[in-house]
Amino acid sequence: MIQEYKWVSREPMCEHSATDVCQWVLTLRCFAWSGEKTDEPEAVAFVTETVPCSVCKGIEGYTVEQIETFSEAIRRVRKWDKILTDDITKQLQPKVTIPGWNNETLQIDS
Repeated sequence: MIQEYKWVSREPMCEHSATDVCQWVLTLRCFAWSGEKTDEPEAVAFVTETVPCSVCKGIEGYTVEQIETFSEAIRRVRKWDKILTDDITKQLQPKVTIPGWNNETLQIDS
């Protein structure tokens, strides 16, 4: 299975009339292919979390490196890769009816 992860959003949020960041909305997406990679993925999964800030501060108080480090830490601590892999696996390898099952006889037809 081939998987690719991409950050969809790492958005700062503030209170309606304020300008200081009070929380971040993080969304990570996973594309997957069961075999060879093509233009269109065979499965897609997302995980999103709203993370409140312990101290509100202006957006200028965050560097690109801090945002990347923080979001990757959330990803690692919350085990997002495992969550997305589990979701993708269920999509690519769904449960199916046992071949030959007969609902009338409650047996497998020979």
